[in-house]
Amino acid sequence: MKEHLEYLQQIRSQFIDEDASNQDIIDRLALFIYGIQPNPWWQELPPRKDGVIKGVDCLLTSSETPVFFDDDARRIAIFYSTNSPFRVDAQGHVWLSEHKSDLSLSPFPYKRYLGPKYSYYLRSNRTNRYTRLVINPHRNCYARCKWCARTYQNHIPSHSRKQLDSIDSEFTSVISGSGITVDKHAIRILPQEVISPKEFVAYLLRDPHITSKTGDFSHLTEVAVLSGDFPKNQSAISYVVEICGLLKSANFAGSIYYAGHQIENENDMQLLRQVNSHIDFVYTIEHFTRRQELMPVKGKRTLDEIDEILKSANRIFGAQNVFYYYVAGIDPTQVVKENIIRFKDIAIPQVFVFTPYNLEHNELYHHSKLHNRLQQLLDIRAFILELYDKPIPGGSNRSLFPLGTG
Repeated sequence: MKEHLEYLQQIRSQFIDEDASNQDIIDRLALFIYGIQPNPWWQELPPRKDGVIKGVDCLLTSSETPVFFDDDARRIAIFYSTNSPFRVDAQGHVWLSEHKSDLSLSPFPYKRYLGPKYSYYLRSNRTNRYTRLVINPHRNCYARCKWCARTYQNHIPSHSRKQLDSIDSEFTSVISGSGITVDKHAIRILPQEVISPKEFVAYLLRDPHITSKTGDFSHLTEVAVLSGDFPKNQSAISYVVEICGLLKSANFAGSIYYAGHQIENENDMQLLRQVNSHIDFVYTIEHFTRRQELMPVKGKRTLDEIDEILKSANRIFGAQNVFYYYVAGIDPTQVVKENIIRFKDIAIPQVFVFTPYNLEHNELYHHSKLHNRLQQLLDIRAFILELYDKPIPGGSNRSLFPLGTG
């Protein structure tokens, strides 16, 4: 603890004379890695329903955060850690040891609406109008990436839905096969089926949170389709094209943001391009090394193959509309820099910070020491700022560029 505290205080002090707001950046990135020591007030907050490590969604405020920034832009996902040099008081102020930082946290029920078999949520457009719809065509993902939130299933025995539901609500945890206590809320049994586009869109049209006053999608400015990994007998491109057509027939006239790895050839890209005049195409690279080990499905594509996929996307959608997801913290820093340079002219990186969702994830970091993990993030962040001469926000609660600030 003392070592972590001294390091954090040292690197924070380096920025005071240059740009005090960078202190906030260090504190925010450190929270992703170190977590916080919970205040008793925080113990009442429900955990995020993802991994074994208990976390919570919060709104983040700081000295550099404009008050008009929307809720989603200020959202941050953190986890509890009794070993963290950070603690939060009853008012939500974040302290680094005995130093009160400029950060504060408040509980944030994420703008998410769930119905039976469906998963979707709204994001705002920074004017506090929730006009950006994010949909997951199915809540399952067949890729089984080892770094993902859903790998908490490695820690639990084979429970059926009936067995889970039979656990008395007074007892909020179960014991895994390896003896680890797992919060009951972290266990999800994912449905195997893929809901048809017609059924999905019909359900959305019945949700008053999603539709306009006229009962259609005319007010939405963007729909993001996060496809995950479709099973072998399902076509991702056919599904996305049909979804887009149904949205358009319900008066949606905004842009489409697609993120996935199964739309890869030019014919499929052309089909996607035809459904909307503006497409943001995001390919999920996520890691440069250990690809097949970490991603049994996605990792089958080599970086040379991905290079050709992104070049095709660049020709069809335009350079300014082609992106790729990357998760920083697992690959060596030099490898990250080399590949960001490699893809610079054909796709824009959206870099997320790797954070653990379960106890096995801690072993995936490239660096074993916490302060080295933070230093790596700062190095990669500084490199991207120099290479692009601007911050590249990832649109996530784990973005390497929180709030998009430099």
